[in-house]
Amino acid sequence: MFRKKHPVLDGNVFRIISRIFEIYNPIDVSESRKIFKKKALDIMPKKRFGDYNQALMDFGSIVCKPVSPLCTSCEVSSLCVAFRKNTVTKLPVKSKKIKVKKLFFDYFLIRNNKKYLIERINEGIWKNLYQFPAHTSKTKKNKKTLNKFFSKKFLHDSIEMELINSEFIEHNLSHIKIKSRFWLVSNKTNIKDGIFTEMLDQYPMSKLMHKFIEKYGSKLSIS
Repeated sequence: MFRKKHPVLDGNVFRIISRIFEIYNPIDVSESRKIFKKKALDIMPKKRFGDYNQALMDFGSIVCKPVSPLCTSCEVSSLCVAFRKNTVTKLPVKSKKIKVKKLFFDYFLIRNNKKYLIERINEGIWKNLYQFPAHTSKTKKNKKTLNKFFSKKFLHDSIEMELINSEFIEHNLSHIKIKSRFWLVSNKTNIKDGIFTEMLDQYPMSKLMHKFIEKYGSKLSIS
């Protein structure tokens, strides 16, 4: 029975082919698989495919190793482009995965009659957009810590805060996972500045702000 040529593409084979042909396409990207599969087929013998695949995998684990490959004693080093160009240690290439960090945003809704205090963001991912005053941190903060932050920011000794959302409102960006809470601050703070609720939609805000307003706006008379 005729057996179709079918190359094995494991980590060892990817490494060998990337070095032999000096291929810089990331081996962990699906689009690159076609390139490596074609190269693997090109160098496969016409017979004994299974033996060849096994030998290639063994060669990768024994000779063409990830670290400290045995290039000087390699029988195919004369055919290896990476060896000739001294780029063996640079191959294979893997895509740079973005490290996602988690941030906690605590927003303060300071209400005075029909007004809410908002502020313009001067830096960061939402620069030049508007939001309710916020405290940002890498870890979840307790109410006491947030109270101190608020008191320092607005020069007010003591405030009353009520948590609006019992569960975090999450918002994911390409490199940041945001978990947010919103606090209703007592108007005893005597902060007079603010925007009338019917004018809030005239100020550009992030999708996170809109998520909150859509879910809790009617409750707070800001929808």
